[in-house]
Amino acid sequence: MKEINERVTLRLEKDNLERMDSFLLKSKEFSNRSQFLRVAVEAFIDSTEKTQEEISVKIPAKYLGFIDALIRDGYFLSREYVVLKCIEEFLSPENVKRLDEHKRTMGIASGTEVSVDFGDKRELLER
Repeated sequence: MKEINERVTLRLEKDNLERMDSFLLKSKEFSNRSQFLRVAVEAFIDSTEKTQEEISVKIPAKYLGFIDALIRDGYFLSREYVVLKCIEEFLSPENVKRLDEHKRTMGIASGTEVSVDFGDKRELLER
């Protein structure tokens, strides 16, 4: 059974329409505005329905270029993998302990609160 498409009318500002047309001229993926807009609507809905386990991060172009070079050279499989490895390294047990010590030192120096570790139970003590 053939799927029936509904028709909608959409008004766009001239700048948006020019941007879309410019993109479509360069793109080999979309043959017309309607096809592009169907994909754009799906992508927007998907991106707003992300679970709490997913985040989007804007990474400066110079870092993306470096990441892409590492992927091209075979050091990593994907951009996502590079970001996950960086997070794992930064949040290693040693680094977290170092950050906690820094926080404790700053709390003592400022006379505010100090984080004290009692095994698996953490409490805040007012100074």
